[in-house]
Amino acid sequence: MGPYPQYKSSGAGRDLIVTLCLITLILFFGWVAFSNIRQNQIPPVVRDASAALKKKDVAKARALFDAELKAQPDNPLLYRQIGAVSYQFKQYALGVEYLRRSLQACKDQPKSVRAELYHTLATLLAEADPAPPQSEAIDAAERALELAPEDPGMLNLLGYLLADNNLELDRAQDLITKALKLAEDQKNESPSGPALVSAIEDSYGWVLYRKGNYAGAIDALTHAIADIPEGGLTGDDLKVYYYHLGAACRKAGRQEEALRAIKTALQYDPDYAPAKAEQAVLTGGTAPRAPQKAPSSPRDKNAPPPSLTVPTPDDAT
Repeated sequence: MGPYPQYKSSGAGRDLIVTLCLITLILFFGWVAFSNIRQNQIPPVVRDASAALKKKDVAKARALFDAELKAQPDNPLLYRQIGAVSYQFKQYALGVEYLRRSLQACKDQPKSVRAELYHTLATLLAEADPAPPQSEAIDAAERALELAPEDPGMLNLLGYLLADNNLELDRAQDLITKALKLAEDQKNESPSGPALVSAIEDSYGWVLYRKGNYAGAIDALTHAIADIPEGGLTGDDLKVYYYHLGAACRKAGRQEEALRAIKTALQYDPDYAPAKAEQAVLTGGTAPRAPQKAPSSPRDKNAPPPSLTVPTPDDAT
């Protein structure tokens, strides 16, 4: 389908507010990095630390983490759970601190385990310091990929970070293309597989956007939305998908479709700054109205997307 890559799959203002995008888009990779963590039993100490961070009591959370790590200092899952909790409550520096410790504490763990630690560290670093160039985050992602070169999540993260920092765009596209093929082949092997495919398709659309291929970006981003599994993503994730789509549509001169996509992004989060800024560009500075409700789910994943169809409150299914 034009510039969108064909795979043997297992199933069928300024021009852009770049800095804000950097803050938000890594959320996809955070979701992918931590999706497996959510499938595991969360220890009581991690739940208690979550409650402390919800109340912004970082000192209590740190004390809980340290006490638990004293008992099991080389437990990689515990470090990743700490990273996930820190990410959830936007305590990125705290998560970075513990994930850096994990690399030394878990240095004798298998490569795949250490790759996951580097992946989590890269995700946290990207949020902790969103302004490009994100050298530390990219270095951690490079290390993750060295340790797990055939892991689609590692390929995707590095490809996205390179693209989002306007670095090595051809390489970024190659990495994401490989990630997508592998993820398609493996998507039925884990509960998070379909969501990972959708996230990588979104990444592919974003790298095409960065390369100026707006028609190809729209195609890939529409595929990403179509492939979102029911209940597989939160509103925080979905708002970014639609923001991407709106930005690509605007650059392609498809103003009405861009407005619909941005409106949908704002239905998930009326205060989402990148979408609000994009809407202001589209409307000539008109302040966006706060929407009343978000659509219940993305459109049918089996529907072919040759033309853009973006759900609104009236036609969402």
